[in-house]
Amino acid sequence: GHTASLFPSTTALAEASAWVVSNWVEKFDTWRITLTAPAINHARHVLFTVTGAAKADRLREVLSGARDPERLPSQLIQPAAGTLEWFVDKAAAAKL
Repeated sequence: GHTASLFPSTTALAEASAWVVSNWVEKFDTWRITLTAPAINHARHVLFTVTGAAKADRLREVLSGARDPERLPSQLIQPAAGTLEWFVDKAAAAKL
């Protein structure tokens, strides 16, 4: 459910004004530089590419599950005046 370096339960998820932040990602024991959700949501065109059967459950959760952006940061991406497109292969879309 992450996108860019917006990982679950990280401080960057709450950023409301900066467009780029450093973000500690415990899972990888490292800092990442990432665009924030507000920056991505100002884009004219946003696209997600999701491939593989290992992503099928998570894709279903992001698109059809309860809203929980703390756990599924991809749900934060909702362009204000742009478009959002999902490119998924058959394996990733298997549970939609």
